[in-house]
Amino acid sequence: MSTALTTAEGTQPISLEAASPIRHRTSCAARAVDLCKTAWSTAYAEAIENGAPLTDALRMAAVAYKLQIPKMDNLTATKCAFACIAHGISLEVFEGGQASQLLYASQVASTLYRRKGAKK
Repeated sequence: MSTALTTAEGTQPISLEAASPIRHRTSCAARAVDLCKTAWSTAYAEAIENGAPLTDALRMAAVAYKLQIPKMDNLTATKCAFACIAHGISLEVFEGGQASQLLYASQVASTLYRRKGAKK
């Protein structure tokens, strides 16, 4: 895919494939938490807009938040999941011992990924 860039010297074609990927200034964990918070807010607003009772709206928002938590399939994703879980605790997204279990799971996954990386 090509496009044109207009400069003082005139129009020059540039290739978008050759451009370096955009680097975010925010951490992966912060972006993951933002996605989770956005999912929570959107689901809550839609539920309220559709006339759902407050308890149902909160439950739907909690489910949407949980679905946005990254899968713990590598060390970075595990750190992002940990950040989402920790933030979810403040939003009261988790019931009972769910948060403790998820935090423990992320701790175990993190340890395993670190050991796996150290053996290489």
